[in-house]
Amino acid sequence: MQIMLACNNLAIAASSICFYLSLSEHFENGALNGLPRQQRLAAVHEGRVEEGRGEALFWAALLFNALSRVASEAQKAAFLKDWIIVIVDDSENGQLSTHNFVCATIDQVAAFFAPILCGIALDTLGKPYSALAFMAWNLCSWIVEALVINNLYQRTPSLHCRDSKSQTEPNYCSALFGDAFCMWRRQSCWRPMFALSLLFFTVLGFDNSINFRSPSRTAANRNCRRRCSEYFEVCTGAILGCVGVACYKFMGDRRYNIVLIGLIGLIFQNVFLNLTTVSIFLPGNQFDLQGYAKNVTFSSWFDTAYGSIFHVKNQTMARCNVPTIQESENGFSWMLHNSPSLLVFFVGLTLARFGLWMADPAIQQIMQETVLENERYRVNLAQNSMQEIFSFLKDLLVGVIAFPLVYTFGALIVTSVTFVFAGLVIYLSYFISCNL
Repeated sequence: MQIMLACNNLAIAASSICFYLSLSEHFENGALNGLPRQQRLAAVHEGRVEEGRGEALFWAALLFNALSRVASEAQKAAFLKDWIIVIVDDSENGQLSTHNFVCATIDQVAAFFAPILCGIALDTLGKPYSALAFMAWNLCSWIVEALVINNLYQRTPSLHCRDSKSQTEPNYCSALFGDAFCMWRRQSCWRPMFALSLLFFTVLGFDNSINFRSPSRTAANRNCRRRCSEYFEVCTGAILGCVGVACYKFMGDRRYNIVLIGLIGLIFQNVFLNLTTVSIFLPGNQFDLQGYAKNVTFSSWFDTAYGSIFHVKNQTMARCNVPTIQESENGFSWMLHNSPSLLVFFVGLTLARFGLWMADPAIQQIMQETVLENERYRVNLAQNSMQEIFSFLKDLLVGVIAFPLVYTFGALIVTSVTFVFAGLVIYLSYFISCNL
């Protein structure tokens, strides 16, 4: 655990330093001083200014960030899928629902404050020095986390030893996919785990929805009211996430079937997410797949794909005669009077967080209670891989194939809702089998 914690924080520190050096060279280059940001970027991409080392540092920062993500997932899996079970078993009156509630609440509280604090840092310190501030914060939190983990380890003797690893007989499944995936498939709870994986194939998150809402994000980000409205949406989602986790804890304390709690959460998520589908047919909707198909060519599609990956402004796609969302000083006021479609979309997107964070800890508890100790790490390795595969396919669909454009986003909404509904159906089959 301490090794993963160290790898995570050291990778974040290295990434922050690379970002600082890259941003300092890019935005403080004497040849670019005094130019608006868009002109500075255009100068670099057109070759009028050599970016050189800054570009290499930028990619190095992304690499270290990816390594940090791997270490973070390993650390999360070790604590939430193994340590927490042992800690509960060693305590006299411990309950998994209580510990899962605490961990999920911390996660949502962090999601509430993170965008606010990051926005303040970016506005007051600027991008290069904000990277150093984030590095300092992670180094300080590393010390606190290391002390907490060491304290838990010393207070829980059962963490000092483990059962011997189970031996699996060689078979065709192991030869093709490896022991971890075969062991994952043999679990009695593989359907809830697979249902949870399907939830990762969705663009209905606040990161993608902000792209959908405002194609000209640079101008919008300079508007304080507009940024506050975006923060409000993210923070409201975090609050509803806390409410969902609290409902999970409330029902768990009253001995409700944990499988039933997960089913109720997925039903709520699907009901609210379907509001985003309804928004496609309301006034103010920008969805025009037919118009997009008439205007797009392979050349314009390729230019947009290249630009979405390397952040190059696309001139070809700009010639498509498709309307874009208007900029406004007050996003909520504009949505209420001019675009009921966007209002319904963000209401559904935000309310769905309640169901998601009611189902997520419930499915996690099902895994904690059913997976054997000597199989936890391999099963969770396979589970994390499944989740990342669906997340990668979603990113591929959005970033390369379809793009988060207002006139094609409706198709991505339908695709996302379909995958989430498929997760509900698979989970429902598990619920029925448990109650037969």
